[in-house]
Amino acid sequence: MNEITLLRRAEELILMLSKNDFLESLGFTVVDNDTFETTLLGVKIRGKIIRKIEENSVSLLLHTKFGSCKIDVGVIPLDDYSSRIKVNLSSWGLAGKVIKNKVLSNLINFVIKAEFEPTSRIQKKLKLKLYTNYKGLLKLLDTLPKDESVYYFLVINKSYIVEIVNGIPLYGDEIKKNCEDVCYIELYEFKPTTI
Repeated sequence: MNEITLLRRAEELILMLSKNDFLESLGFTVVDNDTFETTLLGVKIRGKIIRKIEENSVSLLLHTKFGSCKIDVGVIPLDDYSSRIKVNLSSWGLAGKVIKNKVLSNLINFVIKAEFEPTSRIQKKLKLKLYTNYKGLLKLLDTLPKDESVYYFLVINKSYIVEIVNGIPLYGDEIKKNCEDVCYIELYEFKPTTI
């Protein structure tokens, strides 16, 4: 499960998640409202999109004849300006595993789009990749500059995304569980260039 706090109202996030832009930000080509394309072992394949949209959740089933992947996204309003999304992925078949890995790898692209676009252009820069534990992670967070013009995203074990605003990490208790022993982290720096 991936949990991400975003500075968006729950209604805005449900709308973003139910549009084709969500799948496109995850790296899929949306042919029409019910069909998507992706590559499997270098071969382009088509599949069906089955959507279920509720008040606080969106479920997408990406189904191909070689397997499927289900994306369940729950949206929890935190206050008037922010929400937390919980992403659960399940897959079956060869294509399902490939699609699931693609979603995990590209989930940060949706987070960037939800936070910054369409109001700004940003420069994305990978600052750091390393293996560490929870204490090392806390030391890393302490060393980040507290610059209001720079945002940071921390990707833990290629699945848990933490947004860092003004030097304050927005995360829950799961970060400690994900980094108890050793975890792999990637730190991205984002600078809005136009607003």
